[in-house]
Amino acid sequence: MTVPTFFIFMWLMYYQFRVRERPTVRFLRTPYNVQLVEKSRITRRMFSPIFWAFHSHVQTALCTLLNDWALLIQPAVALSEERVPAFDGNDVILYWGVPKVNLPADAPVVLLSHGVYGGPQENYVKNMFAISLSQGWRPVLLFRWRFDFHDTRDLTTALDAIKSKYSRAPIFAIGYSAGAHVLLSYLNKVGRSTPLVAAVLVGGAYNMLETMHLTKHMGNPYET
Repeated sequence: MTVPTFFIFMWLMYYQFRVRERPTVRFLRTPYNVQLVEKSRITRRMFSPIFWAFHSHVQTALCTLLNDWALLIQPAVALSEERVPAFDGNDVILYWGVPKVNLPADAPVVLLSHGVYGGPQENYVKNMFAISLSQGWRPVLLFRWRFDFHDTRDLTTALDAIKSKYSRAPIFAIGYSAGAHVLLSYLNKVGRSTPLVAAVLVGGAYNMLETMHLTKHMGNPYET
């Protein structure tokens, strides 16, 4: 066995027995949830990260570089700002992606709700704006500056304004992190009376305080 072959063999053995692992599933153990998890393959499938970049720090750095590269090669999306009066006399700020061609009145609207300290400068916002416009959809960002993530009145105001402006358009919502928590709280309050036809939560939590508590006590090796 040559030296390069030996190192490749050792690398593969390390990956197979030290890197690949079964997921640890934490969930509220109600009869429905237990049955759902037991019937799924989530606890039986092995998690196999990319073999040449399996370390979380390497993945973070590579994804950041790839995101920055993608933003450099794709044309920037022009934004227009709209201010809608909020419940307390302030303004709810909406950033609309400006399409290069006229879109029909019933073109789907994609409402984004960003995470903590987020805004139109975030990579995930820019990417979703570009993707939405390429599909003929109208992207709009609810720029949230309040730190009360249980208050959903700004989201309600934004949806009312969008529905008033584009009454024939279906509205989709995507919430990220804390923005997903706001979106989930809103859906829990209004139920089926929402004007949304679909919603996606990315890294959201129904109970943010409980989630923070679990994260703190899960034994994260990188926790200080």
